[in-house]
Amino acid sequence: MTTELEFGTSQAAWEGINEHFMLKEDEVVAAGGTRYGALLVGYDFIIRIRKLWVDPLFDYGKMFNYRRQKWVSLVNNYIDFNYLDLVKAEVLDRERKKASAYNIAFIFGNSHGSGKGCLLNLTFAKRPGEQYPVLIATLRSSEIVKRLNFDFLLIQRMGEYVYGKDVHLGAIMFLPNAYTSAETSAMYNSHRKLKRLFKPTLKGTPMPPFQQKVWDSFEKYSVIEQSTIKYKVLLRVAKALQNKNIPPLLAEDMKLIPK
Repeated sequence: MTTELEFGTSQAAWEGINEHFMLKEDEVVAAGGTRYGALLVGYDFIIRIRKLWVDPLFDYGKMFNYRRQKWVSLVNNYIDFNYLDLVKAEVLDRERKKASAYNIAFIFGNSHGSGKGCLLNLTFAKRPGEQYPVLIATLRSSEIVKRLNFDFLLIQRMGEYVYGKDVHLGAIMFLPNAYTSAETSAMYNSHRKLKRLFKPTLKGTPMPPFQQKVWDSFEKYSVIEQSTIKYKVLLRVAKALQNKNIPPLLAEDMKLIPK
């Protein structure tokens, strides 16, 4: 069963789908999703975004304990700038000719040996009767907490690279497989306090299974001694929640610059 969600911006879309998983897990499961222990998986999401916009002050360092190399690695893995320049030339040619419709596709690379090929393609599209171009992204799979907002920013930067920074761009994203773990979703507390988000259930109503695991993970990794953690992914969670001397990594500083 397909789930369609619509948001004003890509920032709101990231917030919305994360809160959809944490607050409406029964709907995720009813639509064909599955709980695997501390993992919640949903299928066949269509996310419509009226304007591509990630908050320039969104701090990937504070949120996810990311360093700049994470962005550099993402760009280097997925984008061949020679290819993107060819797509840009074709799009701008259609724009100069005032074409009422076009669909020009960019196929993402996967050049790293450790790359997972989560981004498949991005179509630059104009549709009859619509005022603004729309970027249509197809993904293989998406981890919705750490990676999805990163992917939103990458797509926004690609749109700016092709059309210019001040052009209004909409977006549609197809997520055939969207997932998060309780530990990873606990990191969302750095953006919006889970205590406030879960307030109705914290008052006495039993929490749904996944939400309870998110809350338990938040309480655990907010205080755990980091030296006792064996797994890198869980150490990242603890560092983000405890937020001790993490250098900022703001969205506004993450550019799309050819090598």
